[in-house]
Amino acid sequence: MANRKIILITTKGCVGCRIQRENIEKAIINSKINIGFEVIDFDTLTKKEIIEYRNKRVFLKDFPTTIFMVDNVITFKMTGSTPAICITRYIDLYIKKKC
Repeated sequence: MANRKIILITTKGCVGCRIQRENIEKAIINSKINIGFEVIDFDTLTKKEIIEYRNKRVFLKDFPTTIFMVDNVITFKMTGSTPAICITRYIDLYIKKKC
């Protein structure tokens, strides 16, 4: 079975980050599949981790940054907050179909 995961990279005091977190949680529940969810504060990332994201074409310049992964391969990434219904569709496109 595929390892499915959504990573949300946030910053402190970011209202959009809080909204995105809530919307991702709703979308995961609505998807009815097993998806891991991890929230990472940008300030806790090391330079090495930031470089690793950059090497995967994830540029951490604006937040929230959401990363969809299947078997540790990035299938989709986005910046900003999005309604739960859209995230549910992205799960269908970039997590369910990849498995």
